[in-house]
Amino acid sequence: MVPTQELLPRLILIAMMATAIGWFGYRLRQIYSYAMLGRPQPRFDRLPDRIALFNKNVLGQFRLWNHYTAAGLAHAFTFWGFLVIQIGALDLFLSALVPGWRLPLFGGATWFMFVQDLAEVFVLVAIATFFYRRYVTQPERLSRDPQGPIILALIALLMVTLLIIQGAEIVAGAEPHNWVFRPFSTAVAALFEAFGATATSGWLYVVHDASWWVHVGTILGFLVYLGYSKHMHLFTSPLTVFFYDLTPKGALPLVKDIEQRIENEEPLGASRIEDLGRKDILDLYTCTECGRCQDACPAWATDKPLSPKKLILDLQEHVLTAGPALVAAKQKASVKQEAAGSGVTAMQSLVEAARMPLAGGVIMDETLWSCTTCRACMQACPVFIEHVPKIVDMRRNLVMQEGRIPDELARTFRNLEQNGNPWQFNNSTRTKWADGLGIPEVTDVEDVSGLEVVWWVGCLGRLLQTPSHWTRC
Repeated sequence: MVPTQELLPRLILIAMMATAIGWFGYRLRQIYSYAMLGRPQPRFDRLPDRIALFNKNVLGQFRLWNHYTAAGLAHAFTFWGFLVIQIGALDLFLSALVPGWRLPLFGGATWFMFVQDLAEVFVLVAIATFFYRRYVTQPERLSRDPQGPIILALIALLMVTLLIIQGAEIVAGAEPHNWVFRPFSTAVAALFEAFGATATSGWLYVVHDASWWVHVGTILGFLVYLGYSKHMHLFTSPLTVFFYDLTPKGALPLVKDIEQRIENEEPLGASRIEDLGRKDILDLYTCTECGRCQDACPAWATDKPLSPKKLILDLQEHVLTAGPALVAAKQKASVKQEAAGSGVTAMQSLVEAARMPLAGGVIMDETLWSCTTCRACMQACPVFIEHVPKIVDMRRNLVMQEGRIPDELARTFRNLEQNGNPWQFNNSTRTKWADGLGIPEVTDVEDVSGLEVVWWVGCLGRLLQTPSHWTRC
């Protein structure tokens, strides 16, 4: 019952496919060019760990279940069901382009019919769950934009039209009538039969063909829409998970050759898009706007002007807005450099028209200084976006290049420079607490290899305590 048996419908389908795939490819190339504006961040180390992380959190959707079990399971079933449906879509397109052909191992296989039937209904249940959460419970963390309902409606339309197609094909005899292996499609077929449909009913074929074209058009339209919506994460999140920073938690990248960078007028920290890493820019496309990072953020919980979600979305908007001009400037500079040996000036003049400083422009100073760098946002993010390194890089630029520091931090820096500690204590009193207690210092021990235990008292403890305090203890 493929409605492309004749040449004209098949040509229409080919034209639709070429338009959608070409449009999506153009958008993908655009987004890739914006990511390549950033500095390289090679992360191909520890491949076994990266593969395990990918399997656990992309294929297994494990992190989605943390703290939000119902929503996480609903998303996991949507993801797994969507994968199954796409395999079915490949079979559908193959049989439409070459009548009589089916996808090897899957097309027409009884086991796959059963899996696909279950997937369609599970996805519909998950979509209903999402609608309930978005419009009934309404968690604060969820964005109130039209993208979510549009995507949910498109996915639901895919499932419904597929059930109608399969039910009609069962009535027409093109697919097996089996309550065991196709329970839900057979139920739809029974509904058709209740309305008097038979294998010779003309209206049944009209319903089937209309549903078939709506299904195909939705798939292709969905492909185009993905490139312009937050659901681009379907393609980028596997990369953000695989290339996640596996260095120890809290280890920040070291800024090397500071004096040389200052002499060469190179930026310190991140002041513009090019100062971000390519993985950093990839993160921006991947945000699903789920708000889990915002819920986990202690700064947001205490009414500070920091929402990790909004920070990422503001940076994303800036990249997507300024990206075309920056890419064009880079390409023109490259051509000019090949022709005349230098294109830096031309590149800079074009870039400045589309540039706004990240720190103090795209993101306000107060927002950046509200971050405690606790990484709670990174631990909560289901697509492994790295918020904290971006914030730290922008703060580095404020401190090391712009000299814009909050008053509280300025006092801390001054005390560190003058006293060797963040407070106004005299550094010479660090060892006073041990007077008369007979406790040797490591610096006084000639051979430290024989030491089994070394007690680190702590900066504040050493400065505040006196011998009398320790005697009473």
